[in-house]
Amino acid sequence: MPSAAMLKIPAANAEQLCRVFDACFANSTGTRLVGGGNEPLYLPGADNDGHQVIFRADYAASALHEAHTTL
Repeated sequence: MPSAAMLKIPAANAEQLCRVFDACFANSTGTRLVGGGNEPLYLPGADNDGHQVIFRADYAASALHEAHTTL
C-alpha cells in the first residue's frame, strides 16, 4: 500500500478541480470551490456574495471530498 506522502497530489490538480467545479456550479448555484483553508468549511453567501466551499490547504483529495458532500 502506498504511503500518505506518495499519495499527495500536487496543488495544480487542486486548482484544476476548482476551475472545473466553478465552471459547473458558480453560475447556476452561486457556489465556488476554494482552497487554502486550515479546515474544511462551507460559508454561505451574504447579500450578493456567492457561497464558498473551502477545502483544506491545497489538497485535491480534500477538494473532492468537500465537493462531493456539497452536491
